[in-house]
Amino acid sequence: MLELWAQTPLPAPQPPAVEQRLSWNGESWVGGWRQGRDAQGRLRLAISDADLTQRLGMRLRNNRRPEEQPVVWFSPVQNLAVSWHPQHTRRYLDVTDVFAAAGWQVHLQGNECRITAPVAQIQGIRQSPRRTVVDLDRIAPWTVQQTGKQTVLRILAPGRAELRQQFPQLHFSAQATVLTFDQPMRVTTLPDPPRLVIEPHTWERLTIHWAEGLRWRQEPRQGYGVTWLEIDPQFYTMRPVWEGTRGQTGLAPLPALAQQAQGVAAINGGFFNRNTQLPLGAIRVQGQWVSSPILNRGMAAWNDQGQMLFTRAQLQEQVRVNQGAPVPLQALNSGWVQKGLARYTPHWGATYTPLTAGETVITVTQDRVVGMNMGNPIPIPLAGYLLVGRGLERLAGQFPQGALVQINQQITPPAVQNYPHGLGAGPLLLVDKRVVLAPEQEQFQPFFVRQKAPRSVLGVNREGRWVWVTVSGNERDQQGPTLKELAAIMQELGTVSALNLDGGTSTSLVLGGQVLVAGGRVHNGLVLLRRSAP
Repeated sequence: MLELWAQTPLPAPQPPAVEQRLSWNGESWVGGWRQGRDAQGRLRLAISDADLTQRLGMRLRNNRRPEEQPVVWFSPVQNLAVSWHPQHTRRYLDVTDVFAAAGWQVHLQGNECRITAPVAQIQGIRQSPRRTVVDLDRIAPWTVQQTGKQTVLRILAPGRAELRQQFPQLHFSAQATVLTFDQPMRVTTLPDPPRLVIEPHTWERLTIHWAEGLRWRQEPRQGYGVTWLEIDPQFYTMRPVWEGTRGQTGLAPLPALAQQAQGVAAINGGFFNRNTQLPLGAIRVQGQWVSSPILNRGMAAWNDQGQMLFTRAQLQEQVRVNQGAPVPLQALNSGWVQKGLARYTPHWGATYTPLTAGETVITVTQDRVVGMNMGNPIPIPLAGYLLVGRGLERLAGQFPQGALVQINQQITPPAVQNYPHGLGAGPLLLVDKRVVLAPEQEQFQPFFVRQKAPRSVLGVNREGRWVWVTVSGNERDQQGPTLKELAAIMQELGTVSALNLDGGTSTSLVLGGQVLVAGGRVHNGLVLLRRSAP
């Protein structure tokens, strides 16, 4: 049954109950699309902007309001109507007229939108020291993949036989032509005749009002490419998210975390141990410490009203056995391993597997010691927790069977307790407009301070909007900023408080299923969720 659409902008239907797919001349992928009728009863097709940009090659341009989106695709700028709904994590652009002009036809079969089109052919390839131009006889989809300094351009169009002899280094097939460049490149399109222009990458300025209360921006700052989201907390909430199928253990690409949480957007989060795949810093959700702060490192905390706190945080826990003297605990649900006692709750997962040799594990249920062992994996009781001793002796005598166990918990600063959600990383960059960069206070190594690397930042600006910022490498050597440079960039963006997140290969940013900044697998991130309508 077709959904009924009213006036432009296109009203959004309900989210699909099954996974949707798109295909172009038989090449299929998981994607998002909508079909319905406008006020005149005409069928209209809308496809997610993530699929249009990442699969077909459309480029989004600046817009003034979220109801329309200018695009460039082998043509001058065209304004496409936008369909978006609070229950959706994507937005959809009306491509009915664009596809018709290209001679493309659409057929719906079940959950798949099949696009058939005349096959384009590459007529010529012209190269100069700084530019490559690919001439086509008609419009063709194209994709770009950036891996480090390498750019791979795939055009869904075969080349003429003489081109295969002229350019033996290119990969030609019956369906596609692949061009590889040993540096970051930027691809644009031109009309009449259709052409692809490939030039060395430069950072362009972009301001897209993606949805109400959500703006995507991009521009160069101090020689670095900066991509960020400005978020109005009146319309959105944010939550930490992690892979979760094995408790706290596991890594996943950021787009997968966003999809798992049904988030509108996502940014990579705190530090983690890539070998053990465990968190190294604070994760707080709904007032519960999923993982404790470590090393007095920076943390951002927030409440459901959108208010934020940026601080250096410590969680001190003490255990008392049979009303005896308190004994400090080293960490809570953390992959940061030190000599002493640590505590693991069901937030860690269903079981605990020792992280070091010779650990002693004490099981506590309903505040009583019920067992002690050194095996693995060890179940974590739903009504209790495990105390794990590392490098300690004679724990059996200190935790006898049936002993009463009490936990005392204190957070520094106490104000953190007023914010039910939080994420730790570090170091802190800005607090109340002041640069507070002091990595040594957060026990970062000296090399980390001097290191140049891609960066991710969580902050709040002077208007009270949240900012999710990524800073990529410069165009000269693809190196990112130092922490000092990063603090200056955040000030330029009008940020009043900011926390450095995990960076390097972790730096990644996703919006509406579209990967704005690509990174590797991460342990955790932040997802953006649309608030329920009042």
